[in-house]
Amino acid sequence: MGQEVTVKSQLDGLYKEVYGDKIEDLIPDVGRLVKKISFREAEKLGEAFNVPVIVSDEQGATYAGPEEDAFDLDPPEAMTTKNAKVKGSQILMRAAIGYKAAAAAVKGGKKAFVNATELVIRRLMNSITKRVEAMLLYGGDGLGEVTSSVNQGATETTLTIDPKTWAPGLWVGSQKANLEIWDETGPIKVADVQVGRVDCKAGTLNVTGLAAQITALDAALPGTLTVYFKTARGKEALGLAQIIKTSGTLFGINNNEFDLFKGQEFDALGAALSFDKVTDAVVCAVNYGLDENVTCLVSPKTWQSLNKDEAALRQYDASFKDDAKKGSRSIVYQGQAGLIEIEAHPMVKEGEAFIVPMRRLKRVGAYEISMKTPGHGSEMFRHLESKAAFELRAYTDQALFTEHPSHLVRISNIVNP
Repeated sequence: MGQEVTVKSQLDGLYKEVYGDKIEDLIPDVGRLVKKISFREAEKLGEAFNVPVIVSDEQGATYAGPEEDAFDLDPPEAMTTKNAKVKGSQILMRAAIGYKAAAAAVKGGKKAFVNATELVIRRLMNSITKRVEAMLLYGGDGLGEVTSSVNQGATETTLTIDPKTWAPGLWVGSQKANLEIWDETGPIKVADVQVGRVDCKAGTLNVTGLAAQITALDAALPGTLTVYFKTARGKEALGLAQIIKTSGTLFGINNNEFDLFKGQEFDALGAALSFDKVTDAVVCAVNYGLDENVTCLVSPKTWQSLNKDEAALRQYDASFKDDAKKGSRSIVYQGQAGLIEIEAHPMVKEGEAFIVPMRRLKRVGAYEISMKTPGHGSEMFRHLESKAAFELRAYTDQALFTEHPSHLVRISNIVNP
């Protein structure tokens, strides 16, 4: 063990020399919201982070006619503030590197260390970022709804996901991911399964599990079955979809009493998304005071449909010049409140879209995505108890939050051509 301890200390030293404090720079492009939404460390009080928000304006107004003087004043009605309670979610990912590879990396110096560890570190950061990104969109909402299952054997079946809840970006690279399938009418956990093959074109998942799990899944269909990553249901922070859809208690505030704290819904009525529908949806938020540029997050299929619309090919730069350019990565409209940038996101489900003022969103929590796990300082490598290997971990504690839920719009019931 003495030799492994020496190797471990050398690994930690090389890690610090090569990567230093720049590990967060390894966050991949899949983390689009992670990159765009700033993280703010907050003090956790009990189970939640506390954030004061304004839920109604000052109301102590008195009106008087032109001939009135020394008129009586109505009593002041101060603005109403509430303490929003934001519950963060902890996510931890693990990776390993064998003693033999680690010893060779140490002996070979910095270059060998990079060659031996860079792929592992990048994939670890990619994996946790994908989980956080999925949570920012669909925390509390599930990854998709199962419509049918076709058994491939006693321990294997192919799940078809409702096209409106299918998002290829949630599933690409997810082989061997452990899932839970829940009957939301219970709610009851129906089965634990593991992802095998993914067919992005067909919108299906081939999954494996114990025979009893597959049998229970068969018995629950047809029904309202929702797929979650294992252990995520009820523990992950709320994503955009749930923040907007929640009617009742949101972050500890009753938004049926204070409508400024309730998200907006817009129905695309079972048709393709269009320029007119996007601008109409923005009006839902404008009615509640939205007065700034917004981003409309759509699925790649929806983006392609909009891009084929001649109206969607009109782009406006920061100076509002009417310059049209085909084949760009984003589509920009001029809306009532400002620019509307249409952005394709592979993790957005194909039957919906989200309109958000990006700068009003924040990620709050105790710990940003990092491989420096709490309490371990600069120690990056740990002995893996059951294997001759060192373990690396990536960890975060965070949640999505906005002080203006009424400025968020979810467009539902989109059917792409």
